[in-house]
Amino acid sequence: MGKLIFAMPILLVLVAIGVYYILIPQIYGETISVIDWLLADSTKIMSMLRVGNLNLPKLRGIFALEIFWWIWSALFVTSLFFVGKRLQNPEKKFSDNAVLIKNEPYVIVQTSLDILRQYPTTDKLEEAINSVKKLAERLEIESDFGHGDSNIIDCEKNIATLLNSLSTFAKNFRIGDSAENAEKIVEVVKNLNSLLSLRSNLEKRR
Repeated sequence: MGKLIFAMPILLVLVAIGVYYILIPQIYGETISVIDWLLADSTKIMSMLRVGNLNLPKLRGIFALEIFWWIWSALFVTSLFFVGKRLQNPEKKFSDNAVLIKNEPYVIVQTSLDILRQYPTTDKLEEAINSVKKLAERLEIESDFGHGDSNIIDCEKNIATLLNSLSTFAKNFRIGDSAENAEKIVEVVKNLNSLLSLRSNLEKRR
């Protein structure tokens, strides 16, 4: 996708060159200046009409070129906008040691939340659900995982371990004491929030 963004302006320029050197002479019967073509010079068209060498197909071709030029201009400006946006916000490379990528933590937490909501509600479970829900809301914002130095990646590895525990507790919630399992989930979420805060501080120090 990134390569396509940078290639699009070049492709549009090549298309414009092809139109100018191939279609323009066929429609106008001669090569006109770039300025006349880009500005869709109506005087040029009227002079050709007065000469009388302009038939209906050529007239349609001229107006088609005008439409093409406006569409081409819009696409070209848009492509330059995306190029500029990409240059200002270059795509980050993921660490070779990353265990969590992009929004994977959010997906894991949201999946655990969906599982917990399927169980019969109790006060302890409701507390666990609320804590997991708030964690999911936080991770929906803090979703750019997999980048940074070794300290950040080590922190994310610890987060991954706790996320695995959360997922396991959610899937096996019915096994054993549900109240105790709910308390374990709340404790895991608390530790996850602490690690996320640590990760945020590490990112600010970069």
